[in-house]
Amino acid sequence: SADAFINGRFNGALTFALVEAIRATRGNLTYRELHQRASAVLKKRKFTQVPQLESRKALLDGPVFPV
Repeated sequence: SADAFINGRFNGALTFALVEAIRATRGNLTYRELHQRASAVLKKRKFTQVPQLESRKALLDGPVFPV
């Protein structure tokens, strides 16, 4: 897990990326989308951390926050 100095304080890079991904979609996304969006945030911010997500396909395409 990479630590990063973001907005004047230290944060976990992956935690920051996950929060940014959720905020951008208002929480309406699948696990696969969350992984893709968080990976994009990490890449955009030039963090070297590479998140991995493994599961059965049915779960990957399911909602992170079911209604």
